[in-house]
Amino acid sequence: MWQIISVITHWLFEYWNTRRKGYEEEHGRLLRRRRLLMLRLLRQRRRRNVVKSCWAYPTTGRFWEEVVPTYSDISFLKHFGIGRETFQCLVDELYVDLVRENTNMRRSIPVDKRIAVALTVLKNSDDFLSVAKHFGIGKSTVHLILKEFSSAVCKTLYDKIVTFPATVTEREEIVNAFSNTWHFPGCMGALGTSHIPILSPSLSSSSYLNKEGYHSIVLLVVVDHQYTFRYADVGQPGGMNDAEIFLKSELYNFLCREVLPEEFHLIAGSSFPLRKWLMTPFPSNESKDSMQKRYDYHLQKATTPVEIAFGHLRGRWKILFKRCDLQLDNMINIVKTCLVLHNLCESNGDHYFDSWDENVCEERKTFVQPLHVENLTDRSQEGFSKRNELAIILY
Repeated sequence: MWQIISVITHWLFEYWNTRRKGYEEEHGRLLRRRRLLMLRLLRQRRRRNVVKSCWAYPTTGRFWEEVVPTYSDISFLKHFGIGRETFQCLVDELYVDLVRENTNMRRSIPVDKRIAVALTVLKNSDDFLSVAKHFGIGKSTVHLILKEFSSAVCKTLYDKIVTFPATVTEREEIVNAFSNTWHFPGCMGALGTSHIPILSPSLSSSSYLNKEGYHSIVLLVVVDHQYTFRYADVGQPGGMNDAEIFLKSELYNFLCREVLPEEFHLIAGSSFPLRKWLMTPFPSNESKDSMQKRYDYHLQKATTPVEIAFGHLRGRWKILFKRCDLQLDNMINIVKTCLVLHNLCESNGDHYFDSWDENVCEERKTFVQPLHVENLTDRSQEGFSKRNELAIILY
């Protein structure tokens, strides 16, 4: 009897333990499900209260909106390199090319602010990150704005602003100005070159290495009596000499085709070839008489506009004498843009500060302009005869 009771008791005890374990496991599963459900509800509530900012990080730069409106005309000119009237002219001319539509994510950057960003980079040659913080935009946006601005200037304004004198009246005005100011007859403009430092190109980098040991592109220009650029060839490798660059330019082909009046010509240094429409100094390897020395003196004085124009160009736009982190094609557009801006400033009478020259002198120590190699062989007989005639007139 006691054996039967013991067996029944043991069976009941095992049965109860089995049911209790099953209950505990089920209860544990229910608790875990409840906790997971509570975590999901909490996450959903947090997502509802968080403002999404995946399009752009918030910025605090209010330089253009709050500081620039307080600038005087002189302060505005010193910071952006151009006067307010010239600035507004750019806004009007480039509005169609630079305007952007607003999106659902954010408002577009106004055209005037875009131009201000690009001018700040060109004028002060600041790195993109500091300009971005200044204006409250992204670093990549600064790079994009500079690229779009230079492209728009080259597309819309370059052919209008940088023009070779075409009409007889225009040519006579320049000739008379050179004759009255520098006492050199028949001069339609002065020819010169300048090296612009660049990063080492990925292709044919050795051809861009100039004699001073840095990579550069060459800017070939014609300058008139008002220190404005009337022609420019940009982008030839810095390893080429002045004569090679000139012979490959569109200007050379144009002057070979164009029948200029006999008394009209350009002037240049001894590194250029002598032609009937391009007067150069007498060779230095030959003994010169007083008549030839007087001719060389007047010709050197008449090339002063080139030196002044290059000085103002570099002083106003520092990006041209600091090696900039831009690709070759973009750098060519940047140089052309600076030429247009220079001509606009000179035409509108925007003041040039002497302090800008001091900065240029300091930077010249880093990127020294290569010496010009004298061209002693390439001279035409017509040019030789005309140079002698001019030497007699000037004596």
